[in-house]
Amino acid sequence: MIHHRHVLGQLLLLIGTLGFYGIYWFYVTSKEMLEHEDENITPAGNWTLLAILPLLNIYAYWRFSQKFGQLTGNKYPAAVMTILMLVPPTGIFVSPIGLAIVQIELNRIADQAPQAESGAEAA
Repeated sequence: MIHHRHVLGQLLLLIGTLGFYGIYWFYVTSKEMLEHEDENITPAGNWTLLAILPLLNIYAYWRFSQKFGQLTGNKYPAAVMTILMLVPPTGIFVSPIGLAIVQIELNRIADQAPQAESGAEAA
């Protein structure tokens, strides 16, 4: 299940913890996206481990961006989202721009989930 999170709060946590919150956020959102698609959640941990390693983080963000693209109907191509997750190079784990875009879209999915469940119960 994808959880609704306050975007400004996420950004303040990212900046206030000097980026360390980004590691937690990346893992949790990766896990939620995989669970939403009923997939094995093991890649979430692998992606997070790779994301903290220089150069390998590009692959981790690419995989994350591909899954994000699947959930959003490819509203954001994986290549574009990967770049947005990496820049601007602020020295913190996840770019505030990438975090904000991903969280806004995940919030939309989270807000639609209760409506879908209500429709299924009514049937």
